[in-house]
Amino acid sequence: MEILDDGIDIFCPNESCPGRMKEQIRYFCGRSQMDIEGLGDVLVDQLVERKLVRNFADLYALKAEDIATLTSEVEQGGKVVTRTVGEKVAKKVIDNIGNSRKQPLDRLLSGLGIRHGR
Repeated sequence: MEILDDGIDIFCPNESCPGRMKEQIRYFCGRSQMDIEGLGDVLVDQLVERKLVRNFADLYALKAEDIATLTSEVEQGGKVVTRTVGEKVAKKVIDNIGNSRKQPLDRLLSGLGIRHGR
């Protein structure tokens, strides 16, 4: 762990750290950055853990089939039920990833976490 700017910024210096990558992808997909709806915490976790996403560019290489088989657990009627994402939702996520290409440059730079110069 490194602390920057007198303790304001704390981050893991290991660029291949799965936890760091998950947080970077979540931030990149956020509403104020690339606004990729449908890529929530559970999907991002699974994409990184299955090594389908190792960097930002990998998001744009995903296919609907990669996402359709991912699962999530929800509580329903007192039971924990495992649900598969499915083809329809997966296609919508892929479409949202494609639509993010239309975001302006300032949002891309913010999503990539490019720090200001000193």
